[in-house]
Amino acid sequence: MKIAVTGAAGFIGFHLSSALASIGVEIVGIDSLPTDENNISRLRARKLESSCEVKIVEMDLSKAKVEEISQIISGCEIVIHLAAQAGVSNSVKFPEWYFASNILGFNNILQAVQITKPQKFVYASSSSVYGNQKDFLPFKESFANGLNLNNFYGTTKWINELIAGSMYQNEEVKTIGLRFFTVYGEWGRPDMVYTIFARNLIENRHIEIYGENGGTRSFTHVSDVVAIILKICKSQMQETNKVLNVGNPLTNSTRNLLEILQQNIPSESTIMELPPRGYDAVFTQSENSQLENLIGNHTFKDFERGVKDYANWFLENYKTLYSRI
Repeated sequence: MKIAVTGAAGFIGFHLSSALASIGVEIVGIDSLPTDENNISRLRARKLESSCEVKIVEMDLSKAKVEEISQIISGCEIVIHLAAQAGVSNSVKFPEWYFASNILGFNNILQAVQITKPQKFVYASSSSVYGNQKDFLPFKESFANGLNLNNFYGTTKWINELIAGSMYQNEEVKTIGLRFFTVYGEWGRPDMVYTIFARNLIENRHIEIYGENGGTRSFTHVSDVVAIILKICKSQMQETNKVLNVGNPLTNSTRNLLEILQQNIPSESTIMELPPRGYDAVFTQSENSQLENLIGNHTFKDFERGVKDYANWFLENYKTLYSRI
């Protein structure tokens, strides 16, 4: 089987590409390889090439021609689109980044998929499309209506779902949008709260918690996300277009996350409690019945075990990650 993965050197894309390579899938990897604080995308890309022999085509989908994208993904039975500008806080500061990557780039890959017609087009959405709906938990897919959006990142993901749904109502390609809930784990993004906490603990910097306990979320380990995507690739989907929650149904607070990290990373850091930020979700909780209808039951990784594993990994790789700064 031949599968295209955009954002192949991104957080989820890296883990997914590794898993696909391990089962003998031919991977067409695409990534813009952005330069971030510690060049983690390029570190992931080098690891994919050295460990899994996965080569990545360096391409910015928002600037590439549709014909060029079509040539690269031609012959792929499945296209998994994970390339995006991720994260809530930066979407407030740099909305132009999110418009380019998440709207223009998404439109270009959709047009290319229309030309090449793979069996499935799987794309990343986000729990951010639910906005602040703390009175209706857990979140069912039908709860998202575009009226409660509280940050531009969530808005771009909602637009993705609308575009995909309208473009493929009468197309042969089956589209599946995946609303990821706060994915965490090894090789995570530098701007994710658990990465910031871990780094500040090692460097004995103060740590900021926004709002009561930092909010409560469905923290979902990246290994669960990868396992679910693999099952979706194998699934027999009847509908032309579907959107599914992908999240741990059990919730934990951000403060609980920090406490587990503190137990595993020696530190003299102090904690500052700050008022909540309007663009952050206060609560998220995933309801997975539609996902289970498609792939069957999935047992999610224990949260404490997942955070401990991450802390151990971060301690081992801290110097590699931040030696370039």
